[in-house]
Amino acid sequence: MFQTKSIAAALLMSASFIGAVRAEVTSDRVWSDWQAQAAGFGLELKGDALPDGNVLRVSGASVVSDGIVILSADEIAFVEDKGNVVVTFGTGL
Repeated sequence: MFQTKSIAAALLMSASFIGAVRAEVTSDRVWSDWQAQAAGFGLELKGDALPDGNVLRVSGASVVSDGIVILSADEIAFVEDKGNVVVTFGTGL
């Protein structure tokens, strides 16, 4: 279990350090790529994704392993800016 938590934490923490993804990408693409990366580790990245102009807000984001929430964030915002996506985390990570 500790290793799974470590992987999940590393996944989300590394994503937060990226800040801006340097490519012509969309917020939807970054969110779906994150979900695919989590799935590659046997995890599920879930949340309610709602577009709001140039922002994709994912509320109630969580990393789930074997049906158990191992990491959660109140909100993750994916902000599109001139072909880049800037990722910010709300409180509660």
